[in-house]
Amino acid sequence: MLISSEGLSERYLHLNNCGRQTLSHSDTYTLRPKGRVDYHILYILSGVCHAVVDGKKYTVTEGQMVMFLPNRPQEYSFYKKDKSESLWIHFTGTGCEKYLSELELCERDVFDVGKSTELMSAVDAMVRTKALGGEENDRLCDGYLYLVLSLMARASKYGNDRIKRFSEVAGVADFMSRNYKDTLSVSEYAGMCHLSKSRFEHVFKEYTGTTPLGYIFRLRIKAAMNLLETTELRVSQIAEEVGFTDANYFTRVFKKHTGMSPAKYRNGKMS
Repeated sequence: MLISSEGLSERYLHLNNCGRQTLSHSDTYTLRPKGRVDYHILYILSGVCHAVVDGKKYTVTEGQMVMFLPNRPQEYSFYKKDKSESLWIHFTGTGCEKYLSELELCERDVFDVGKSTELMSAVDAMVRTKALGGEENDRLCDGYLYLVLSLMARASKYGNDRIKRFSEVAGVADFMSRNYKDTLSVSEYAGMCHLSKSRFEHVFKEYTGTTPLGYIFRLRIKAAMNLLETTELRVSQIAEEVGFTDANYFTRVFKKHTGMSPAKYRNGKMS
Protein backbone atom coordinates (compact mmCIF):
# COMPACT_ATOMS: atom_id res chain seq x y z
CA MET A 1 0.00 0.00 0.00
CA LEU A 2 1.41 3.39 -1.03
CA ILE A 3 1.66 6.08 1.63
CA SER A 4 0.24 9.42 0.46
CA SER A 5 2.72 12.26 0.06
CA GLU A 6 -0.03 14.82 0.61
CA GLY A 7 0.77 17.23 3.40
CA LEU A 8 1.87 20.70 4.48
CA SER A 9 5.34 21.92 5.39
CA GLU A 10 6.83 24.80 7.37
CA ARG A 11 9.55 25.18 4.74
CA TYR A 12 9.21 28.11 2.36
CA LEU A 13 8.86 25.80 -0.64
CA HIS A 14 8.86 22.02 -0.34
CA LEU A 15 8.50 19.21 -2.87
CA ASN A 16 6.13 16.59 -1.48
CA ASN A 17 6.53 14.23 -4.39
CA CYS A 18 6.94 14.04 -8.15
CA GLY A 19 7.21 11.48 -10.91
CA ARG A 20 6.73 10.68 -14.58
CA GLN A 21 3.91 8.44 -15.72
CA THR A 22 3.06 6.78 -19.04
CA LEU A 23 -0.66 6.49 -19.65
CA SER A 24 -1.01 4.28 -22.71
CA HIS A 25 -2.40 1.03 -21.29
CA SER A 26 -5.92 2.13 -20.43
CA ASP A 27 -8.16 5.15 -20.06
CA THR A 28 -7.71 6.83 -16.68
CA TYR A 29 -9.97 9.22 -14.82
CA THR A 30 -9.16 11.06 -11.61
CA LEU A 31 -11.65 12.97 -9.49
CA ARG A 32 -10.84 14.55 -6.15
CA PRO A 33 -13.94 16.53 -5.14
CA LYS A 34 -12.08 18.32 -2.36
CA GLY A 35 -8.74 18.41 -4.13
CA ARG A 36 -5.48 18.09 -2.20
CA VAL A 37 -4.09 20.23 0.61
CA ASP A 38 -0.98 20.95 -1.48
CA TYR A 39 -0.36 22.36 -4.96
CA HIS A 40 -0.53 19.96 -7.90
CA ILE A 41 0.99 20.45 -11.36
CA LEU A 42 0.47 18.16 -14.33
CA TYR A 43 3.04 18.82 -17.05
CA ILE A 44 2.22 17.05 -20.32
CA LEU A 45 5.32 15.60 -21.97
CA SER A 46 3.37 13.96 -24.81
CA GLY A 47 -0.23 13.24 -25.64
CA VAL A 48 -3.25 14.98 -24.14
CA CYS A 49 -4.80 15.56 -20.72
CA HIS A 50 -8.46 16.53 -20.40
CA ALA A 51 -8.78 18.65 -17.26
CA VAL A 52 -11.53 20.54 -15.48
CA VAL A 53 -10.51 23.46 -13.25
CA ASP A 54 -13.15 25.50 -11.43
CA GLY A 55 -15.77 24.21 -13.87
CA LYS A 56 -13.75 25.10 -16.97
CA LYS A 57 -12.77 22.34 -19.39
CA TYR A 58 -9.27 22.33 -20.84
CA THR A 59 -7.48 20.20 -23.40
CA VAL A 60 -3.89 20.27 -22.16
CA THR A 61 -1.39 19.20 -24.83
CA GLU A 62 2.33 18.52 -25.12
CA GLY A 63 4.47 21.23 -23.56
CA GLN A 64 1.64 22.62 -21.44
CA MET A 65 1.04 22.42 -17.69
CA VAL A 66 -2.12 22.67 -15.65
CA MET A 67 -2.05 23.99 -12.09
CA PHE A 68 -4.44 22.76 -9.39
CA LEU A 69 -4.53 24.99 -6.32
CA PRO A 70 -4.94 23.53 -2.80
CA ASN A 71 -8.38 22.48 -1.59
CA ARG A 72 -9.95 22.91 -5.03
CA PRO A 73 -11.72 20.09 -6.92
CA GLN A 74 -9.43 18.16 -9.25
CA GLU A 75 -10.73 16.36 -12.31
CA TYR A 76 -8.68 15.09 -15.21
CA SER A 77 -8.48 12.15 -17.60
CA PHE A 78 -6.12 10.52 -20.08
CA TYR A 79 -7.20 8.31 -22.97
CA LYS A 80 -5.28 5.23 -24.04
CA LYS A 81 -5.35 6.25 -27.70
CA ASP A 82 -3.36 9.43 -26.99
CA LYS A 83 -0.36 7.51 -25.57
CA SER A 84 0.27 10.29 -23.09
CA GLU A 85 3.19 10.84 -20.75
CA SER A 86 3.07 13.37 -17.95
CA LEU A 87 5.04 14.72 -15.04
CA TRP A 88 3.19 15.27 -11.78
CA ILE A 89 4.45 17.56 -9.03
CA HIS A 90 2.95 17.90 -5.55
CA PHE A 91 4.40 20.73 -3.49
CA THR A 92 3.63 22.92 -0.51
CA GLY A 93 5.26 25.50 1.78
CA THR A 94 4.62 28.76 3.58
CA GLY A 95 5.87 30.80 0.62
CA CYS A 96 4.07 29.02 -2.22
CA GLU A 97 1.37 31.62 -2.80
CA LYS A 98 3.85 34.51 -2.72
CA TYR A 99 6.43 32.78 -4.91
CA LEU A 100 3.92 31.60 -7.52
CA SER A 101 2.47 35.11 -7.61
CA GLU A 102 5.94 36.57 -8.24
CA LEU A 103 6.40 34.07 -11.08
CA GLU A 104 2.95 34.96 -12.45
CA LEU A 105 1.95 31.30 -12.25
CA CYS A 106 -1.33 31.98 -10.46
CA GLU A 107 -2.90 34.08 -13.20
CA ARG A 108 -4.19 31.18 -15.33
CA ASP A 109 -4.97 27.49 -15.01
CA VAL A 110 -3.03 26.28 -18.07
CA PHE A 111 0.39 27.52 -19.22
CA ASP A 112 2.48 26.92 -22.33
CA VAL A 113 5.99 26.09 -21.09
CA GLY A 114 7.41 24.00 -23.95
CA LYS A 115 10.06 21.32 -23.58
CA SER A 116 13.41 23.06 -23.57
CA THR A 117 16.57 21.07 -22.88
CA GLU A 118 17.21 23.17 -19.78
CA LEU A 119 13.75 22.53 -18.36
CA MET A 120 13.78 18.81 -19.12
CA SER A 121 17.22 18.41 -17.52
CA ALA A 122 15.95 20.09 -14.34
CA VAL A 123 12.80 17.94 -14.34
CA ASP A 124 14.77 14.72 -14.77
CA ALA A 125 17.21 15.69 -12.01
CA MET A 126 14.34 16.45 -9.64
CA VAL A 127 12.58 13.15 -10.33
CA ARG A 128 15.79 11.11 -9.98
CA THR A 129 16.79 12.82 -6.73
CA LYS A 130 13.34 12.44 -5.19
CA ALA A 131 13.43 8.71 -5.90
CA LEU A 132 16.66 8.38 -3.89
CA GLY A 133 15.01 9.46 -0.63
CA GLY A 134 16.82 10.75 2.47
CA GLU A 135 16.87 14.14 4.18
CA GLU A 136 19.74 15.59 2.16
CA ASN A 137 18.17 14.59 -1.15
CA ASP A 138 14.83 15.87 0.10
CA ARG A 139 16.27 19.35 0.62
CA LEU A 140 18.06 19.19 -2.71
CA CYS A 141 14.70 18.46 -4.34
CA ASP A 142 13.32 21.68 -2.90
CA GLY A 143 16.09 23.47 -4.78
CA TYR A 144 15.22 21.65 -7.99
CA LEU A 145 11.60 22.67 -7.47
CA TYR A 146 12.62 26.34 -7.37
CA LEU A 147 14.50 25.82 -10.63
CA VAL A 148 11.71 23.91 -12.39
CA LEU A 149 9.04 26.46 -11.43
CA SER A 150 11.29 29.36 -12.45
CA LEU A 151 12.05 27.80 -15.83
CA MET A 152 8.37 27.08 -16.40
CA ALA A 153 7.49 30.69 -15.55
CA ARG A 154 10.18 32.08 -17.82
CA ALA A 155 9.09 29.87 -20.71
CA SER A 156 5.45 30.81 -20.19
CA LYS A 157 6.31 34.50 -20.15
CA TYR A 158 8.72 34.67 -23.07
CA GLY A 159 7.88 31.70 -25.30
CA ASN A 160 10.20 29.07 -26.73
CA ASP A 161 11.55 31.15 -29.62
CA ARG A 162 12.66 33.93 -27.31
CA ILE A 163 14.05 31.44 -24.80
CA LYS A 164 16.14 29.96 -27.62
CA ARG A 165 17.50 33.43 -28.38
CA PHE A 166 18.14 33.98 -24.68
CA SER A 167 20.12 30.73 -24.63
CA GLU A 168 22.30 31.95 -27.47
CA VAL A 169 22.88 35.29 -25.77
CA ALA A 170 23.52 33.50 -22.47
CA GLY A 171 26.45 31.75 -24.12
CA VAL A 172 27.93 35.11 -25.09
CA ALA A 173 27.32 36.48 -21.59
CA ASP A 174 29.16 33.48 -20.20
CA PHE A 175 32.04 34.15 -22.61
CA MET A 176 32.12 37.76 -21.43
CA SER A 177 32.26 36.70 -17.78
CA ARG A 178 35.37 34.63 -18.52
CA ASN A 179 36.99 37.12 -20.88
CA TYR A 180 35.91 40.52 -19.58
CA LYS A 181 39.43 41.92 -19.97
CA ASP A 182 39.31 41.47 -23.74
CA THR A 183 38.17 44.35 -25.90
CA LEU A 184 35.82 43.07 -28.60
CA SER A 185 33.32 44.98 -30.67
CA VAL A 186 29.59 44.47 -30.27
CA SER A 187 29.56 43.14 -33.85
CA GLU A 188 32.05 40.44 -32.85
CA TYR A 189 29.89 39.40 -29.91
CA ALA A 190 26.81 39.39 -32.18
CA GLY A 191 28.65 37.13 -34.63
CA MET A 192 29.14 34.52 -31.91
CA CYS A 193 25.40 33.81 -31.91
CA HIS A 194 24.78 34.62 -35.57
CA LEU A 195 22.69 37.72 -34.94
CA SER A 196 22.88 41.17 -36.47
CA LYS A 197 24.43 43.85 -34.27
CA SER A 198 21.11 45.62 -33.65
CA ARG A 199 19.23 42.36 -32.98
CA PHE A 200 21.96 41.17 -30.61
CA GLU A 201 21.89 44.43 -28.66
CA HIS A 202 18.09 44.22 -28.33
CA VAL A 203 18.02 40.58 -27.16
CA PHE A 204 21.06 41.04 -24.90
CA LYS A 205 19.48 44.00 -23.09
CA GLU A 206 16.21 42.11 -22.74
CA TYR A 207 18.12 39.15 -21.24
CA THR A 208 20.53 41.03 -18.93
CA GLY A 209 18.85 44.39 -18.36
CA THR A 210 21.82 46.29 -19.78
CA THR A 211 23.76 46.83 -22.99
CA PRO A 212 26.70 44.60 -23.99
CA LEU A 213 29.15 47.38 -23.11
CA GLY A 214 27.35 48.03 -19.83
CA TYR A 215 27.55 44.32 -19.00
CA ILE A 216 31.30 44.26 -19.67
CA PHE A 217 31.80 47.32 -17.48
CA ARG A 218 29.71 45.72 -14.74
CA LEU A 219 31.94 42.64 -14.78
CA ARG A 220 35.08 44.75 -14.74
CA ILE A 221 33.89 46.95 -11.89
CA LYS A 222 32.92 43.90 -9.85
CA ALA A 223 36.40 42.45 -10.36
CA ALA A 224 37.98 45.80 -9.48
CA MET A 225 35.95 46.03 -6.27
CA ASN A 226 37.26 42.63 -5.24
CA LEU A 227 40.86 43.65 -5.94
CA LEU A 228 40.43 46.92 -4.03
CA GLU A 229 39.13 44.95 -1.03
CA THR A 230 41.64 42.10 -1.07
CA THR A 231 44.92 43.49 -2.46
CA GLU A 232 47.23 46.47 -2.07
CA LEU A 233 47.62 47.01 -5.81
CA ARG A 234 47.65 50.62 -6.98
CA VAL A 235 44.53 51.90 -8.71
CA SER A 236 46.41 52.12 -12.01
CA GLN A 237 47.47 48.48 -11.65
CA ILE A 238 43.91 47.40 -10.89
CA ALA A 239 42.63 49.34 -13.88
CA GLU A 240 44.99 47.45 -16.16
CA GLU A 241 44.24 44.14 -14.42
CA VAL A 242 40.50 44.39 -15.18
CA GLY A 243 40.89 45.56 -18.78
CA PHE A 244 41.19 49.37 -18.74
CA THR A 245 44.17 50.96 -20.51
CA ASP A 246 43.46 54.42 -19.07
CA ALA A 247 43.42 54.71 -15.25
CA ASN A 248 41.56 58.03 -15.35
CA TYR A 249 38.84 56.55 -17.53
CA PHE A 250 38.64 53.57 -15.16
CA THR A 251 38.15 55.94 -12.22
CA ARG A 252 35.31 57.76 -14.02
CA VAL A 253 33.57 54.48 -14.92
CA PHE A 254 34.06 53.11 -11.39
CA LYS A 255 32.56 56.24 -9.84
CA LYS A 256 29.61 56.14 -12.24
CA HIS A 257 28.80 52.55 -11.22
CA THR A 258 29.48 52.78 -7.47
CA GLY A 259 29.01 56.44 -6.61
CA MET A 260 32.56 56.81 -5.29
CA SER A 261 36.15 56.79 -6.47
CA PRO A 262 38.27 53.63 -6.24
CA ALA A 263 40.37 55.18 -3.46
CA LYS A 264 37.30 56.15 -1.43
CA TYR A 265 35.82 52.70 -1.95
CA ARG A 266 39.00 51.05 -0.69
CA ASN A 267 39.23 53.34 2.33
CA GLY A 268 35.62 52.60 3.22
CA LYS A 269 36.22 48.85 3.10
CA MET A 270 39.47 49.07 5.06
CA SER A 271 38.13 51.31 7.86
